[in-house]
Amino acid sequence: GALDAFDSVRDKLSRNVSTVFDAVAERAVHLIDVKLRVCQHSTDFASNDRVCLAEQETNACKVVMSVLDGVAALAKRALEAANADALLDEIAERFYALIFMHVCRFKYSTTGAVQLKLDLSAYVQWTRAHVKDVSILGRFTALAGRANVLVVGDEALDSLVRDLTDGSEYIHELD
Repeated sequence: GALDAFDSVRDKLSRNVSTVFDAVAERAVHLIDVKLRVCQHSTDFASNDRVCLAEQETNACKVVMSVLDGVAALAKRALEAANADALLDEIAERFYALIFMHVCRFKYSTTGAVQLKLDLSAYVQWTRAHVKDVSILGRFTALAGRANVLVVGDEALDSLVRDLTDGSEYIHELD
């Protein structure tokens, strides 16, 4: 009777909330993708100017961080904590896939790789501040660590690849 009706309504509401979260996450990540495509330039990562080593995130990263911070603030204001956490975890999961593909679009100079590390560090910090799912944080952290391959000299590359390979068990445990 009444219990079955309550369960049915609860299940329907749960599906509706899930559908809304899916749509919000999809739109947020689509907006970030558009911002990255418009604001990120190959020259952000291709500079060989060692005199002007990267000291701050790229403009594209700053724009993305503004979107992410805005979405996080809105979610935390508009939703109960558990729902805000679930939404931000979903956005971060999709954002990771986007940023992974985005990073693969470019060629990197050593200075550009340092620039990339600054951008990835900003994304790791955002994830650390707003995402509850530690496996997502682990993926962002691992990606930032893998970017070290782009920074090191040829003489140290074999050692770094060995270190990254040795740590792969930890990375797989996080996935």
